[in-house]
Amino acid sequence: MNQEIVDALNAQIGHEYENYMLYEQASAYCDDRGLDGAAKLFRKQADGELEHARKVTDYVRDARGKVVIPIIKAQKSEFGSGEEVFLAAFEREKETTAKIYKIRDLAWKAGDHATFEMLTWFVNEQVEEENLTDKLLSVVRGFGEKHLFLIEAYISHLK
Repeated sequence: MNQEIVDALNAQIGHEYENYMLYEQASAYCDDRGLDGAAKLFRKQADGELEHARKVTDYVRDARGKVVIPIIKAQKSEFGSGEEVFLAAFEREKETTAKIYKIRDLAWKAGDHATFEMLTWFVNEQVEEENLTDKLLSVVRGFGEKHLFLIEAYISHLK
């Protein structure tokens, strides 16, 4: 694994921890508004992001790279509306997908087949993550801010 890929993977580790923090904030936002289902869903998403950070960390270690976790930026802690919190999640997932594609492209160009293949799991995961957050955002927009409690019924039917 070349240093450019190691650096990109370390940056991704930091990004995944930032995702974790964003989802924790989203969970707290929903909890404060009595949206228990949404709070639990965002907490589950946060746990997934922590798992992603560790998965990349473990890979870098296994590939004999040096893990250097970058400074983790504070995440938005206030949201103006329910729509804004779901939009933040969707936008973050799109950003994450773009970052993973960029690292995967680097691995392909470098002939780093192991990293390229490892990132296939993340590519597939991002399809699911973007789909979920897009659906949730659409439901919130469809019901409107005054009917956020209906998102709870929708979330209760998710697997």
